[in-house]
Amino acid sequence: MIIFVRIIKIKHMKVFIRLFFVLTLFFCVSENVFSQASGMIGISGGYGQTAYSMKDYDPVGFMPLGIRAAVGAYGIQFGPEFWTTPMGPNFNFTDSATGTSLYSVKIHDNYFGGMIRAHAGDDPRDFAIVFRAGIGVFFSKKDIDYSSEYLLLNPTLSSGTEKFKNSIGYNGALGFSIPLGDSNVHLTLEGQFIYNPRNYDSSSNYHTTWNIQLGVSYNLFNGYNLGHY
Repeated sequence: MIIFVRIIKIKHMKVFIRLFFVLTLFFCVSENVFSQASGMIGISGGYGQTAYSMKDYDPVGFMPLGIRAAVGAYGIQFGPEFWTTPMGPNFNFTDSATGTSLYSVKIHDNYFGGMIRAHAGDDPRDFAIVFRAGIGVFFSKKDIDYSSEYLLLNPTLSSGTEKFKNSIGYNGALGFSIPLGDSNVHLTLEGQFIYNPRNYDSSSNYHTTWNIQLGVSYNLFNGYNLGHY
């Protein structure tokens, strides 16, 4: 009986030691992670240009406007990203022989997805080179406006709005995060490339675009201003 009790005590002691070791490791790691933790939110806008794979859709400009937020540690952050095109790309089609306007197509994109954001440097308040990559869903539509002359030749058509089938897109961005004085407010300048394969009209069309965005971001929190360093 005594031997049995001693075995139980030894087992409990081993469990206690293991638990103590795990808890100690957890607090050490969590303290270190917390001291490196950071969070940000930002808004940006700029100029973009299309690079569609579709015939007769020559490159045109548009204006993207986006907002993003992220949290993380050790220079790596994760979070959601949303952007839209208040001034979307507008394509005009004319008769090659006469130059008469036939119709125009204006595309409006709404994008929502997740991103990973990496910044070079220990303190997120410092100047940093920033890399972003993300994947998400495009919710898009196109407005088609036919000219009166074109409608006379094609009476079955009518101007209106058509929705695209939702598509999965990918993007990557590289830029700079520049602190405005000794504060958590940063000026951001980034170049972004977006790859968006769409399937409609029984074929694959690549609505690839690139853009340059200027924005403002704010460090919501970081371990350095919480008294850990």
